[in-house]
Amino acid sequence: MGDSSKNERYAIHAVEELIDSSPRLSADFNSNDRTPCYDGNILIYNKDDTNSNEHLIGRLPVQIKFRKCDAKKETIKFSIKRNDLEVYYQEGGVLYFLVTKDVRPRVYYASL
Repeated sequence: MGDSSKNERYAIHAVEELIDSSPRLSADFNSNDRTPCYDGNILIYNKDDTNSNEHLIGRLPVQIKFRKCDAKKETIKFSIKRNDLEVYYQEGGVLYFLVTKDVRPRVYYASL
């Protein structure tokens, strides 16, 4: 997968599958998103299997990145621009996902 838009969709899909496995979370991500620093939100509900505004208790902004990695490496490193970190700090944080692909997707995250 050399095309960056395909890689972005691949990464977003991998994270969506994880989020959608929880009955109180809903992925609200944008493919081909050009919003600076963020790729969307995880919506959080106080009741299982509902997406109604009545049960919405918050949102968690997310950033999703893709990297093709060698499965033989034990350590995965990823740099983040200082300006982006400053925005995350000023905005109250972000859940930062890194999706890698070798044989299958692997999803890593950090709360920044």
